[in-house]
Amino acid sequence: MLLGMPVFLFSSCGKEDNADTKVTPFSEVYDEAILIHDAGDIHGSMRYLDSAFQKIQPESKIDRYSFYTLFYNIYRRDLNDYGKALLYADSMIATMKDDKKPENAEAVCHAYSSKGDALVHFGKFEEAYNCYHKARIFADNAKNTCALGDLDYRLGMVLYKQERYSKATQNFKEAFEHSKACNLTFNKFYRQQEVLDNIGLCYQRLNMADSALAYYQQALDYIAKHGVPFQKERALQLEQARAVIYGNMAESYHQQGRKEEAKKLLTESINVNSRKGYDFRDGQTARLKLAGYYLDEANTDQARLILDEAQAINDTVKNEDIALSLYKLNAQYYRHKNDVAQAYDNLMAFTELEKKLDVKKQKLLETDFTERFASFQKEQEIATLEESNRRKQEYLVLLVIGALMSLVIGLLIIHNWRKSRMNVVALSKLNRQIKDQNQQLAEAYNAHAQGNKEKDRILRAVSHDIRNPILAVSSLADLMHLDTDTYNEEQKEYITLIQEACAHA
Repeated sequence: MLLGMPVFLFSSCGKEDNADTKVTPFSEVYDEAILIHDAGDIHGSMRYLDSAFQKIQPESKIDRYSFYTLFYNIYRRDLNDYGKALLYADSMIATMKDDKKPENAEAVCHAYSSKGDALVHFGKFEEAYNCYHKARIFADNAKNTCALGDLDYRLGMVLYKQERYSKATQNFKEAFEHSKACNLTFNKFYRQQEVLDNIGLCYQRLNMADSALAYYQQALDYIAKHGVPFQKERALQLEQARAVIYGNMAESYHQQGRKEEAKKLLTESINVNSRKGYDFRDGQTARLKLAGYYLDEANTDQARLILDEAQAINDTVKNEDIALSLYKLNAQYYRHKNDVAQAYDNLMAFTELEKKLDVKKQKLLETDFTERFASFQKEQEIATLEESNRRKQEYLVLLVIGALMSLVIGLLIIHNWRKSRMNVVALSKLNRQIKDQNQQLAEAYNAHAQGNKEKDRILRAVSHDIRNPILAVSSLADLMHLDTDTYNEEQKEYITLIQEACAHA
């Protein structure tokens, strides 16, 4: 994960809160596997649960779904193996897709959304949208606010990755409100405090440090107020959640110039998440932030210690975003040390990896999930209108048939029938006008959306093509500036001007 990017924690690997969770032989084994996992023995929990699954062969859909969900979460979050996670997401869907029980609606939506999350990682954004779309339809039909809250959260995550922080903030706030009505199990509690933390991260990216700190404090207050029932069995997760918030608060403090407070919080966050069973990924992010702060202060010795520790962890559990930040910080470190060769090597490695990651990021930025869901909402409204018109037409046909059958009754019935027929003509004309207007509105909306998409594509392509040449010039200028003996004062001034121009560009 890049320096400065947040670590988003997910809820614990438990069953879906709205699913039928009656005690079964497998559910007892499942709970024991969760305890093994939370104690830090990830592979042990997998072996234990898999062995029990093969032996018990549970008939309950929810038991099978819970088994696949745990393995999906472990492969995606703990082992960073999205390929296997995607396979388990398919098994989750296959298990739950035909389930019509209202109490299991959230599990069905979660299965589709989980596959959408994995597909986003692989850059398969159209397929991911289709999964989110199916989850939305199911949640709407079931009128399940908990499922809607989960989907709002996931879309907020995608929007954050797309750097659309204002829209992400709206989705996270809607997710928090939707989830208020849900039973406050540990999973829901953990998600709610995380959503508050994520809102703070969005405000932080918008350079609104005061608002960010306000939401970070709300998250801490939420843990203090609602975490009491879980303090005994979930103390590790509660402490870990606070450590994540501390790491994020540190960045806002640093934005405000409160550097010592920022370093203190980062140190505390690192100390917590360096323990066995804690979130080492968030610990990595905190290390990179702290190393960057030390380099800004030219405290290279402290920075080196932290960078070496982060590198050792990343050598064991590789992460491209962490590697990218390490290259950048190492280049900065070697510039401080006047080691031009090492600085150049790290800078080139940073550039190459950034290009690779930018290809994937570009596809993500070009996919507007919010626009697609707005279109979906419009389609739903049009479908509702068409259904209403169809029913009106059926009523009119019945009215005409009734009028014809009533002809034999007498002149009075004939008179009333003629008036009804006039009404039918007027209503039919009005229906045609409504249908034509709806079609015109749909065409205008599609044309406007296509124009906006083409404009955004051109602007992104231009900005991307311009950035690399400027980066190359800036890198060369940095190297020239380090070679202090070669150039006179006037030339050094020109080099400085080039650096400043590149930075402004």
